[in-house]
Amino acid sequence: MLPPREASPVHPLPLGKAYADKSGFVAALKEVVPTARAVDPGPSVLGLRLDTLSGRSPLERWAAFLTHPATALLVGQAVVPEAFQDDTVGRVLDRL
Repeated sequence: MLPPREASPVHPLPLGKAYADKSGFVAALKEVVPTARAVDPGPSVLGLRLDTLSGRSPLERWAAFLTHPATALLVGQAVVPEAFQDDTVGRVLDRL
């Protein structure tokens, strides 16, 4: 008789982050859209991509998505969720 198997859900966020790291997504955005803001455009757009993978939140609730303690692991730098307000992200998207 086979031993019981353990299964755990595979969430897409670490996979999306690993793919972005391997492809140089954040660095490419930093070169294309230079800014002097507290948060580079790369982590902002990466956060939007990861949010889309997790089920997609409205932009006004997007900062709440980033209140998870693993924010620094997911977007590549430690930031306060207030830095990802909808108007800040909107300005990044306008620059793209």
